Amino acid sequence: MIKLKEISKEDAFRYMGGDYSSINEEELKILKENEKLLLENINVRYVYKVFDIDNETMMIGPNIKLEGQSIKNHLKDCNKVIFLATTLSSSVDEFIRKRQVSGSFDMVCADALASAAIEDALKLIDLELINRFKDKHLTWRFGVGYGDFPLEFQSTFLDLANARKLIGLNLSDGGLLTPTKSVTCIIGVSDRKLDNNRDIMDSYSHRCSICNMKDVCAYSKYNK
Repeated sequence: MIKLKEISKEDAFRYMGGDYSSINEEELKILKENEKLLLENINVRYVYKVFDIDNETMMIGPNIKLEGQSIKNHLKDCNKVIFLATTLSSSVDEFIRKRQVSGSFDMVCADALASAAIEDALKLIDLELINRFKDKHLTWRFGVGYGDFPLEFQSTFLDLANARKLIGLNLSDGGLLTPTKSVTCIIGVSDRKLDNNRDIMDSYSHRCSICNMKDVCAYSKYNK
């Protein structure tokens, strides 16, 4: 069970398009107030499943294939994959909606804090996986829909991870995850050291340089 005691306010403010080093007292006060309230509404739920994968064909079992060159490159030399699904639960969606009543800045704060919170939760899950697979080498999390890995795989992913039943994760009619503050991703498991900044710890030291949204992302602007 994961229980967040705090949320990275620096990351949250970056998600809002700001530079945390220049935050003023009033902004920080509102950010802290929303952090306290949000923590009371977060219920981190996650599930992961491990599958064997054929590194040449990208097949998982006889019927499931991971499509796209991006995921193939990411899983080079991996013989297993971890399907990880994580959510902050529907209570967070409801909290963000309620913050609209308090004002636009409160709502923006709540939304940005929730985005930072799920990343904080995922970092703790990373540590759990590193400990479980301590004799292996893990890749960083590769999100469904990232690069040319089709977003349409999302439904199959949820089925394989049994995420609908186990953590209440579903898809909207438009194909988006619900609850909204949720993440689905694939982590590769290899017997050998990984190259090209693919190691799970590289996601922290190189997380902006390896992202294909780095040139248009407000977060990346201040993460130098």
